[in-house]
Amino acid sequence: MLLRVLLHPLQGLCQRARAGQIRDVAGAAAKRVSGKRYSHTGTAKSISRWRRPNGEEPMQKWMCAIGAMVLAASVHAGETTDQARAQATAAATVVKAAPQPQLGRHPRIAAELLAMVKIDQEVRARLTSSNYSETVAAEVMALDARHEPRIIAILAEIGWPGVDGVGPEANQAMWLLVQHASPELIKRSLPAMKAAAQKGELPWSTVALSIDRDLLNDGKKQLYGSQLIKNAAGKLELRPVEDESRLDERRASVGLEPIAAYLRRFEAP
Repeated sequence: MLLRVLLHPLQGLCQRARAGQIRDVAGAAAKRVSGKRYSHTGTAKSISRWRRPNGEEPMQKWMCAIGAMVLAASVHAGETTDQARAQATAAATVVKAAPQPQLGRHPRIAAELLAMVKIDQEVRARLTSSNYSETVAAEVMALDARHEPRIIAILAEIGWPGVDGVGPEANQAMWLLVQHASPELIKRSLPAMKAAAQKGELPWSTVALSIDRDLLNDGKKQLYGSQLIKNAAGKLELRPVEDESRLDERRASVGLEPIAAYLRRFEAP
């Protein structure tokens, strides 16, 4: 879909360039693409500021291709190779300027955590799309078990990694991998998670999910209502909650939305 968004408007630019109707192909390309879906200021730089909510930069992947199209179109329009190359370079500079993941003081560990969580999410996405197939569920459990020894080794080597240690993305990845680990590892990691939240390195709304899971693992009631279970009718409902009359108050204290809004997320469309 993104490829179509980028290439469709640029095909028209190439045709107009070959006909000699436009000369500033790079500028026109930037305006055309930014006007499609991104905040438009008339410059290629504006494109680089658009991101998906999860921080991905989809524009990076295609700017080199855009540059090549600009180069070909400019040559056909009668410009010299040097002029064309300069404009193509201008259109593609966003690739060089695009921010890379921050890897902190332990870049090797950061890269490893990011790779592990990528696989974690891919397998869980397949689980959802398979309508929770037993085969894929077994694959998820096997992956979690395979990841756990390495998580334990990282914690033994550098403690909770933190933003300074591995950057914000890998720090969040560490939390997710622990959340999918054994009850024992979640319990062992909770003090470090809470310390990270106190320093602003993990959102309390995230740590609350681990607190709830740990309580339920111990046979107690959860505090924040983050953990759900399917009932006999196949509908998701809250697992037991402590003092349910004050649930929204506790959720608000850690930055979580009201429970009614949270439950609506899981309703069938």
